[in-house]
Amino acid sequence: MTEHPTEEQTEASGSTAANMKPDEHDLSNQPSQGNVEVAKRVMESCLKQGLVELCKEKPSDPVRWLAHWLLENNPNQPKVIASMDSNG
Repeated sequence: MTEHPTEEQTEASGSTAANMKPDEHDLSNQPSQGNVEVAKRVMESCLKQGLVELCKEKPSDPVRWLAHWLLENNPNQPKVIASMDSNG
């Protein structure tokens, strides 16, 4: 079992997250370029549309309004189709 240094040991050695260089060969935390481009394209389009609507509405709490708008207009949100009931 690998033991991690305590906070005091880390501070004493001068090794902190702020001054540590990431391993250039460790790609586990880096998204692939293709995924980044797709995410950027999808998010950019949705966010632009939301910001346009925000400017039209001019709500008193724009951050909360935009957050709600993004949730309601999520392009990846599954569409729910109402079932045809035999009673209705």
